Amino acid sequence: MEKLEYEIEFITPAFIGGADQQAELRPASFVGLLRWWWRALKGWRKPEDLLNEESEIFGGAGDKGKAGKVWLKIKDKDIEVGKDIKGENGLEWGYNKRLGRLDGKHAGIGYLFFSVLLQRRDYLKPEGRFVLELVGKKEYLAYATASLWALSIFGGVGTRARRGGGNIRVVNSQESFMDMVPKEPFSDWLRSQYEKALSLVQGKGLIKSVYVSKRAFNNWVEALNDIGKAFMEYRTNNKHRIFDMGAFGLPIRHRGNIFLTPQNHNRRASPLIFRTIRVRNRYRWMVVWLDGPFLPRGEKLRFKRKLGNVNLKPIEEFLSTLDAQKIAFNQGG
Repeated sequence: MEKLEYEIEFITPAFIGGADQQAELRPASFVGLLRWWWRALKGWRKPEDLLNEESEIFGGAGDKGKAGKVWLKIKDKDIEVGKDIKGENGLEWGYNKRLGRLDGKHAGIGYLFFSVLLQRRDYLKPEGRFVLELVGKKEYLAYATASLWALSIFGGVGTRARRGGGNIRVVNSQESFMDMVPKEPFSDWLRSQYEKALSLVQGKGLIKSVYVSKRAFNNWVEALNDIGKAFMEYRTNNKHRIFDMGAFGLPIRHRGNIFLTPQNHNRRASPLIFRTIRVRNRYRWMVVWLDGPFLPRGEKLRFKRKLGNVNLKPIEEFLSTLDAQKIAFNQGG
């Protein structure tokens, strides 16, 4: 058995916790995230094949449950819990009734974090650090390392992870499977490490393309607020295109508690992930486009008594408005 340790830092606020919504960092949360990003790196295959292989690495549940080949531990935590994200981070926004939208200096962050702000949830503060320890045989640690890399570059931890919440970065690591710390030129580094991650898991990947801001920012607030404002402007200007806006995730609530939903399902997560990336001491926002079918074949969207078709063109339309460098990946299809 071998052991690998990674020192990890939160870049953005993390809304993560138990059933009581109290912010806390738990190993189970990371096990689930490593599973998810392992699947994302593997790409589209038969579910039963993925499940068997996934259970072999991370463990299974139910009647056929078995222990996984990788064990995870969180230790040496130096993390503070926040109670008031606006006050503690100097953020300013409010609801403008005349415009019917959020307004203010940091309205972009308010827009991205809106649902958790309504719940007044606690959060783990940025710059908090902890050590993630992985134990297992070398071949299985390679899979877990690839998943952790993908999580730290493309994903986030906790609620609002697809909207900039819980972004992390690896500060230090002891192993050589991958280069875990982002470097410049970022696009070259990203391509090389993504290919390495796919090679480690023998996968094709679900990352279709990545858009990285051309501008570098001083901190996470500036970076996340910039992409949040761009997204808010696009959605606000196009809110009359009710069925088209479904491309960004479902359900969507409209006035009078009327929802746009899938015809036969409760929800569909957004295929876009917004996050902040730190390279050296500068920050950039990043938008990750996940490939794959949006809904099962033939399923439509429902709004009141009307049905409409899924249209992903608004995603391309939104991305074309960004001042960003596009990094496309052939593996994503």
